[in-house]
Amino acid sequence: VLHVSESRLRLLVACGTAAGISATFNAPIAGVFFALELILQDFAVDSFGAVVLASVTADVIGRAAFGNQAFLADLAVLFAEGKSPAERRLLAVRRGELVFWRFRGDPR
Repeated sequence: VLHVSESRLRLLVACGTAAGISATFNAPIAGVFFALELILQDFAVDSFGAVVLASVTADVIGRAAFGNQAFLADLAVLFAEGKSPAERRLLAVRRGELVFWRFRGDPR
């Protein structure tokens, strides 16, 4: 579909990876290092700037859209002390339903 060189495609994938990690976990620096180490496997100056820009942009947009809390941070309630296994399963099902409706776009 895209007629780009392999190096350009790897850079695009690295930018998307860094942006995804940054927006999901509110961790732009972690997104940059993950993409550079595992996707690109180098720290070249030309790729570093593009990955940083993608990561920071996604972080700013994510914080503006969803607030300062990480998207997956509220899942920690599933592992709270004092919860029985049945309560944890019920919470997990409820969280899954909330995530489904959130991505579907229905106001629940």
